[in-house]
Amino acid sequence: MLHRSRRTPRAPGGALGAPSRPSTALPHGRRAARPGAALRLSGHGGDHAIVPPDAYLHALWRRSPLTALRVTNGFKARGRWSLSAAARTLLGTGSYSAWLTGAAARLREGAGTNQGPAPWGPRPALPPWASDQAVDLVATALRHAAEHTEPLDPDAGRHAWLLQMREAGRGAALLHEASTTHGLPTDSPFCDDAVLIACLTARPHEAGHPWAYKPLLAAAMIGLVPEHILQRTTKDHCGPDWYLGLRTHRRHLSDIADTSHLAAAGLADRELLRRALISPDLNIGGAPELENTLGAEVWLRDLAAHPDPAHLVPRHHPHEGVPR
Repeated sequence: MLHRSRRTPRAPGGALGAPSRPSTALPHGRRAARPGAALRLSGHGGDHAIVPPDAYLHALWRRSPLTALRVTNGFKARGRWSLSAAARTLLGTGSYSAWLTGAAARLREGAGTNQGPAPWGPRPALPPWASDQAVDLVATALRHAAEHTEPLDPDAGRHAWLLQMREAGRGAALLHEASTTHGLPTDSPFCDDAVLIACLTARPHEAGHPWAYKPLLAAAMIGLVPEHILQRTTKDHCGPDWYLGLRTHRRHLSDIADTSHLAAAGLADRELLRRALISPDLNIGGAPELENTLGAEVWLRDLAAHPDPAHLVPRHHPHEGVPR
């Protein structure tokens, strides 16, 4: 296991600029590049590519009911699904359009209130500090998508898997861009096309089931990593460092809430945001919703400070000024 260096800045030093957050877990790019390092390898996207969403259970019940019953019982026990909620979810997949329309009406419900496999992937949800205006805007966008958007695949489980792979690719691109500016580009092999295609060829109920941790990855690594690592049942996490960082930067985060551009735009409730930032242990949603909010906040602040980004250089069209 990698241990955090004493010089490594605690989160949310990088979380305040969401795209740069992953790089804070490693030494600064320029410092790492001095000994001759030319590339940084990242495990980003591993969860997205290797572990299929449990939405695959919907199609599995149609193809192989006995296998589906066994796997569903395993997930039900591990996730503490109620029998009625799991059965209702499995029997009522519905269309992608109907799912988006339903999600638009439930934005105030935390995503954690779901029980059973999500039909088309994680349901969109907004944090408690989102304003009514923000809810209305997102709901309108979801209803519009319901009328004009097609799923990535007719199969709900495959759509959800493809969707999370796309999200991993977006994150990998941001990570690469941010680290390249520091002199040490980051590569995320899990997001390579060949790896993603290989994952999609696996049977979902064999690639992700409740009795083993990332069985597809473990099978691929046989003979390459020590046996005891293949038997792991959990992954490491940065939760303690994340909460320590929030406590350390509490005063700065409080100032951000007091001068929030999101609140000024009518998208966030200033007091609820402030409570979440200075009392993160009471935030049920955890890191993702806070990090996404801070990322949007920093983007708005940067936009206000630099309305014309430095990387956009005005260029004159070759025919500009030429009389016709």
